[in-house]
Amino acid sequence: MRNAILTLLLALYLERPAHAFKCGQSFPSTQSVGEIKKRYKGIISYCEVKISSSEKKIASLHNDITRLTQEIAKHGQEKKDVEKRFAVAAAAMQRTSTLMANLNNRISSTNRQINSINGNINAHNNVIRNLDSHINSLRSQINAKIASIHHMNGKIANEKDKRRCGFGRRRRRRWVRFRRVWRAVRKVVTRINPVACLINNIVSRLKRTKEKYERERNNLQHQLNIQQNSRNTKINERNRLVSQRNNLNNQVASLRRQLSSQQRSLTQLNAQKARLNARIAQLQKSISNQSGLMKRKEGERAVAIRLKTDVLGILNDLRRIWKQKVEQLKDVQDISANEMDIWKAEVDFINENITKTAEKLNRLTC
Repeated sequence: MRNAILTLLLALYLERPAHAFKCGQSFPSTQSVGEIKKRYKGIISYCEVKISSSEKKIASLHNDITRLTQEIAKHGQEKKDVEKRFAVAAAAMQRTSTLMANLNNRISSTNRQINSINGNINAHNNVIRNLDSHINSLRSQINAKIASIHHMNGKIANEKDKRRCGFGRRRRRRWVRFRRVWRAVRKVVTRINPVACLINNIVSRLKRTKEKYERERNNLQHQLNIQQNSRNTKINERNRLVSQRNNLNNQVASLRRQLSSQQRSLTQLNAQKARLNARIAQLQKSISNQSGLMKRKEGERAVAIRLKTDVLGILNDLRRIWKQKVEQLKDVQDISANEMDIWKAEVDFINENITKTAEKLNRLTC
């Protein structure tokens, strides 16, 4: 491959005219017709090469511009698709944020309900504690009344034992001082018990006291039943509130799980939005770079087209002058004395044209 390229370059170099025009070259005036023709051919060959290279460059620039246009269109379409996805992600983020706000509001409202229920539960607990204290007090009072009743029963039994007409123990009365009298008359007293009526009165009073204690006990027992019923009602109400609080706690836990899930979704949407935004910026930068490059390519193509047009105009002028003057120009030895002035004028015109053309080519192509 390398040898083939070197061979091709060598062939192109050998095919190049010996007097081909070079960039920056200037031609002094000459009277040699052969030199003039060689200069003309060299300039024409240079113009043809420049036109050919300009056409290749224009074609290459046109291909580059076409490729850049396609890439810009492709990137523009991709940017539109990414922007649509970005809009979808932004809308999803908005919906997620709204849903999270609603969940937070529901959690706050439920927590307020839970706090209110906790306050009610604490109030019920205080009432239940007060009722327990009252119930314990009532039970203590009932037990005291029962003890008093048992004590009355014992006293009544003792007093009833004294009804056995003198066989029982007699009642001592310290405020009555008739023991000596009684000892004196005891021997003549029959078997009749003189204190039976007194014992009966004592038993009657004890029974009335016992009945009073029993009424008080029954009253206290009624109050105890009322307080126990109230306590059971409060306990049932407290259990209902506890159950309601547990349900609300379960709702809060479910809402928090939903909120956590939405937070993860929002984080993912934020990351996706950031990636899409970065991709949009990348595509925008690529489109801007490609647009700038395409503008430069279009400018280069315009310059190449203008150069081709100018060089083509020069080439056409050279070919026209070649056909009109240079091709039929005779050597100086073939000119008669009468045609010498005309021949010199034509040679001067041709030399001037060569000089101006070289200057114009140097200005355009160098």
